[in-house]
Amino acid sequence: MYLQCCNHTHEPIMLLDGVAVTIGRSAGTKILDKLCSRTQLQIVANHSKKYAMVKQLGANPSQIDGINIGQDRKCDKKGTSSLKSRENMHNSQKNKTSENFDNGTAADVGPPRATVSKSSHWSQGLKSSMTDSSLQVYKDDRVIVIKDKYPKAKFHFLVMPVENIVSTVHLNSAHASLLDHMWKVGRDIAKRSCDDDTKTRFRYGYHAVPSMSHLHMHVISQDFDSPSLKTKKHWNSFTTEYFVDAEDIIHEIKTEGKVKNRRHMTELLKNALRCHICHTELKNMPQLKKHIKDCR
Repeated sequence: MYLQCCNHTHEPIMLLDGVAVTIGRSAGTKILDKLCSRTQLQIVANHSKKYAMVKQLGANPSQIDGINIGQDRKCDKKGTSSLKSRENMHNSQKNKTSENFDNGTAADVGPPRATVSKSSHWSQGLKSSMTDSSLQVYKDDRVIVIKDKYPKAKFHFLVMPVENIVSTVHLNSAHASLLDHMWKVGRDIAKRSCDDDTKTRFRYGYHAVPSMSHLHMHVISQDFDSPSLKTKKHWNSFTTEYFVDAEDIIHEIKTEGKVKNRRHMTELLKNALRCHICHTELKNMPQLKKHIKDCR
């Protein structure tokens, strides 16, 4: 789920499940009106229940469907609603059809009011990639495996269920056999991909807070030799505890019936750059990439 400006004057803002997002006057939203607070609205998405909670933080009026919310008051909305960050200004449409919400639908916020049609977002890219024959490397009645479009290593695959599951937080004990199957398929793909080169090491796992909608397990070689590996966030998402081993997810589902809340782990993406082998700290990505070639 994400916030998208109706006139596309700013980049979409991701709404993670249960995570509060504050919006208002800022360079990011392009809202300039000083009567709109920098922290005008707080929005919390609930993916499983298919609604969003909107709380007005700013002193000046904000509206949903033409009705003032009121400062420090909350309003839960489901269905198609009009959300204004300030009365008579900065309007938006909130599109939440049940069909799309399960796939991570958009809630649209920004100036000025406009009719919003269903649209794609980069976070929904896995849906189209699953059916792209140029990316697909394996398919059975339960899973599809594709090559990552922007691989972060020499070998980087995504194992995804055919079943529509948004992310790990939507898993329960009934998915245990599916997760076992995904792990087995991932290991088979890794073995086939490197032509019995036993020196190539792989990890199998999930991001603590995935940016892409639809459950996917990463199968990634530990050489991290790829031009698509560009930023600190890329690096830390695969080399810190932010990358959760598939075995740990399977264990949690089998013993607890659910996956732990790991939203706090987003802070790990800000960690200093460290070699995943010798843990030497490097100043920047070029230095790191040069170092890991010598450290293998």
